[in-house]
Amino acid sequence: MEKTYDIADPDVEQLLSDIFEYLLQLEKAETETDDSIKTMKHTKKKDPWNKEERDFDIETIDDSKKVKYNKLYFGGEGDSNQTRYELLSNTLKIAVSAKSSVVGRCLHVFLRTIIDNHGEDWFLCWFEDTNRGRATKKGGRLLTIPDMVDILAELFDNYGNIHDPREKGRYIKNTLRGRTGETVIKRYLCDVDTWDIYRIGSSIGVWSDLEQYKSIKKF
Repeated sequence: MEKTYDIADPDVEQLLSDIFEYLLQLEKAETETDDSIKTMKHTKKKDPWNKEERDFDIETIDDSKKVKYNKLYFGGEGDSNQTRYELLSNTLKIAVSAKSSVVGRCLHVFLRTIIDNHGEDWFLCWFEDTNRGRATKKGGRLLTIPDMVDILAELFDNYGNIHDPREKGRYIKNTLRGRTGETVIKRYLCDVDTWDIYRIGSSIGVWSDLEQYKSIKKF
């Protein structure tokens, strides 16, 4: 049976760790390695010292061959004047980078936590009114990690925008409308402050800053 968590009385530190480990597995499932896109060409090449031809291998690692790659997830809200996160999101200054749609959408809740300086347990408020899980005597609910992640990801769908750089190019556009006018914003993607699962996880305190490199061996 899948583990459930009582959101009325959770171990927040452990719950955050479990959520991010689950998100990381989803993201890794969408990640193609260099070996999967590597090609090898065998040819002949003159040695620059003795001018004799010798066998020569050309190894090419080409990201354009990937079918699963990072897209940018831009959040947003109906009013840019409420919080710093909402202003930065609506003006296309921050985004989440992810290969998994669930991960990219869900991480915006935790990015908002960081930008707006909420407490580490702030994300729990989004589970209070859900009908998912089983009700508890304490007034909370019993939810699984996939349940929680799906609930958080669905929040993105209200105002979020997914940008695929391969299909839509190097710029993203948004129009902010008010009662007396509008502002049209066209942002160059390289100028966007981009957050991935590792940066968000380390900022919240789930991992160390070098989590993504811990499996790389020293030579």
